[in-house]
Amino acid sequence: MSTEQLLPRAQVIRRMGISDSTERRMRNGGHSWPAHVRVGHRVLYRESAVSEWVAAQESITADSANAAGR
Repeated sequence: MSTEQLLPRAQVIRRMGISDSTERRMRNGGHSWPAHVRVGHRVLYRESAVSEWVAAQESITADSANAAGR
């Protein structure tokens, strides 16, 4: 069993600088979004899932910028 830290939803929202409604929309709307788990009524994220998702978004942004500059 992993001992990795689970981040509460509110902490992920603060880290990403997004609103509560944006997080809900992204999580529930079929968008690319970090994996999460529900424990009761709480939504929790693995720290690594959030970090990996952010890194993937950086790659997508860099790839788009490179393609636009060609």
